Amino acid sequence: MVRNPSGSREAIIWWEKRRPLFNLVLLVVGVATIIIIELVGSWVLPPGEDAMEPIALVIGIVGYGIAANACYTLGWITEIQWNGGDSSQTRALRPKVFRLGLIFSLILTLSPAVIVPLLWLVFDERAAVQDSADDAINPTACKKMDASFKEFLSRFTDNKAFQRSRLVLPLVARFGNYLTVDAAVELWPLAKIEQMQDSLIFSTAERKKLNLSQEIVMFQSNRYAEVYQANAGEADDTRVLFHFRNLKGCWFLEEIDDRSL
Repeated sequence: MVRNPSGSREAIIWWEKRRPLFNLVLLVVGVATIIIIELVGSWVLPPGEDAMEPIALVIGIVGYGIAANACYTLGWITEIQWNGGDSSQTRALRPKVFRLGLIFSLILTLSPAVIVPLLWLVFDERAAVQDSADDAINPTACKKMDASFKEFLSRFTDNKAFQRSRLVLPLVARFGNYLTVDAAVELWPLAKIEQMQDSLIFSTAERKKLNLSQEIVMFQSNRYAEVYQANAGEADDTRVLFHFRNLKGCWFLEEIDDRSL
């Protein structure tokens, strides 16, 4: 088949003249999609958690723009391949193909504004079911969110009654080095904990008396934290790691890892 260069050039010019319009429409719809996701995320996500990671957002926008324009270029490439350079065969179909491609691109660009909130809703409902199950297991409940982890920890270590109300039950208790066969794991129900005379964690007065230090060794805002209590001097007979989990804005002790000698 003999190609007509002038016909191919006409097709390319026709499509390229409309590329700025294509990109402008996608830009407007893309910005609307991001705004919708951010607004919905501000309602359903925990405080301080981003709906979209900034770096991932930038990479996604650039990648999507390149992919969209590559697909747009296929418009005139496929037309030339189909008509063999004779634009009279496809000239009348161009506007229809352009509109259909634009509509498909708009739907694809707007789809995350629908899909992402739906996924949040589904997983939020599953989390609610799990929370209900946790509430059924744990006879206590948090009535007021903690202002900060440090404030919670101070009260948790020095108030035994408050301490008992902030436990994920059954409480996991590990003893020894978990890398050896000497390690042991127990699950403590509330009844067993209530029978204990000692506090689960050393209080401020006890740490001062026993010369123990306390350090927050890991902290993820509104998610997870680890607190380490150990000898402050040369002695090495006390080493306990406490694992805390944030549930609905409240901190709970979920595991004790006693590595004391």
